[in-house]
Order: sequence, then C-alpha cells, then structure tokens
Amino acid sequence: MNAAEGSARSLASTETHAALGNQWRALRRAATVVSLLASPAVYVWLHDHVGWSVGWSIAAALGLVIVMRGAMDPKVVVRHKHYFVPASMTGAGMIVMENQASATG
Repeated sequence: MNAAEGSARSLASTETHAALGNQWRALRRAATVVSLLASPAVYVWLHDHVGWSVGWSIAAALGLVIVMRGAMDPKVVVRHKHYFVPASMTGAGMIVMENQASATG
C-alpha cells in the first residue's frame, strides 16, 4: 500500500465518522421533538389520572424530556440489561445507563 491509498482510506474514514455524527445529531433532535410532542400526554396523565398538582405534573413532564435528551447523549454507556419474558409472552425489561463521564470519574 502506498501513501496515497493510506490517505484515501483515512479520508473515507473521516467522512464516515462525520456522516455518523450528523446522523446521531439528527436522531437526538428527532428524539427531543418526539418527547416534546409526548409531554402534554404525560402531563394530562399525571394531572388527571395520578392526581398530581399542575406544577408537579409540568415539572415531571419537562423532567422526562430532559431525561430522554440525556439518554440520547453519545457518552451514555449501558451498565446492566435484563429482559424477562414470562410464559404469556408479554415481555418486561430493565436497562441501567450511566453517563460515561461520571462512570470513569
């Protein structure tokens, strides 16, 4: 392999990483929009069905938007996964995630 082939591979790799980064940012934006669109439903459910006050319902709905935004951060790492499928085939699962910055510190 000569120097030109090596630099071409490096350039393709850089373009690939840039494209992946752009796609990841678009996914985070889309997830934020979806969580913002879903937050009124969360508010109504918390206020009407659970019986929380207006302030707590708004705070919880906004908190869920922030949690969703944080879960889409590329520095989040999965710490634990557990999936349970009972005989009725209605699955239940749990996942524990942690921000990579706090995981290393």
